Amino acid sequence: MEEYNVEYNEKSKKKKSPFGFIIGVVVFAAVLGLVSYLVARNLTIKDNEVRAARSDYYTDYEWEKLDDVSDVKFFTGDLLVYTDKKTTNKGLMRLDGAQLSEAEYSKFDGIPNGWQNMIYVAYPVGEQFPKYVKVSQGTVDIKQYQGEGSSDTAMWSPGDGTLSLHDETGYVGNLSPADVQLADGLYAVTDGTKYGYVDKWLDLKTDLKFDLAVNFSNGCGAVKQGTKWGYIDENGEYLIKPAYSSVGKFTVLGDDTAFDFHQGLVPVLKGDYMGIVDKNGKTVVDFEFDVILPGLDGSFVAEKEGKWGIIKTGSAPEDETVTYKDASTDSRLQPGLYTVSTSGSPLNIRAESNSNSPSLGKVKNGTKVTVTKTTIGWALIKYYNIEGWVSTDFLEPAEEETT
Repeated sequence: MEEYNVEYNEKSKKKKSPFGFIIGVVVFAAVLGLVSYLVARNLTIKDNEVRAARSDYYTDYEWEKLDDVSDVKFFTGDLLVYTDKKTTNKGLMRLDGAQLSEAEYSKFDGIPNGWQNMIYVAYPVGEQFPKYVKVSQGTVDIKQYQGEGSSDTAMWSPGDGTLSLHDETGYVGNLSPADVQLADGLYAVTDGTKYGYVDKWLDLKTDLKFDLAVNFSNGCGAVKQGTKWGYIDENGEYLIKPAYSSVGKFTVLGDDTAFDFHQGLVPVLKGDYMGIVDKNGKTVVDFEFDVILPGLDGSFVAEKEGKWGIIKTGSAPEDETVTYKDASTDSRLQPGLYTVSTSGSPLNIRAESNSNSPSLGKVKNGTKVTVTKTTIGWALIKYYNIEGWVSTDFLEPAEEETT
């Protein structure tokens, strides 16, 4: 028994060799390096495949930081509102990032003033009343704004195909093209439930079938179905099916909305990140930015990881000249006062705007009539208790009579 204990103690006192441990470490490091190399190589291959699958317009964009800016939001038209990092005051910026004014304002806002009309104002620091913003020039006027705007809203009536004005008390009256004086394009209207589009003559061009809609820009209209936004063409067909979230939190006004196309490109929000797509829905800048705002000439103001800067995509901007249906050949009359001018015979008033429609009555040659609505070749008039359509070939402008 004593001999066994002595032998065991002598063996236990022998030192272990370090070579086995070193070899193990070397082998482990080699295996780890090989695995890391294979993972990195696989990620590189996948990244290259993703880039190859992107739109042909995609380029490795340049990134210029805006060190003096802490926040930027979309305002209206070609204007952004930036916040100065040092003072927290706000100023105006163009879509390509050029600063148009000093940061001398506490807030920018938009005040509704009837259908298709918005008053834009800026609140100078230390002053009580806001001042008008000259949207077309990107400047703040010296004039103060002290009004309250208008609560009037426009509602489309599917029954008689008219656009009527309503205030807090109810119906105010029908709108005519002369009242709104719209440019060529398509404009969003609602019956209170669904949205569609009318043209500058207030003719319905797209059925009221969308949950929300934004006026057309650059040949596209942003529409919402359910919780997602997409884009349609002037025929009401989808260019980009609804797949994107509202960008309202990136705008000064904060409404549920989608950005307009500018020069063939638009920033969109998918999940938590924003990217840029073209009219085919192809990715131009990948979805890796926290914020991207509408841009000009391929440049966009954007935020990534808390840093604001300018994306320069290198994309050739698309011409924004858009000809809407009937716009170039539209020979219809403007609403107003006209004189019936025939060879002497009375002019038929028809139920619809075509020569095969039944006659509701006749109006004598030389009679002055008021045209309230027009289409190509036809005008809607009210003559005594008859309201119907007459051919514009037999109408001449008449001067308003004064009393």
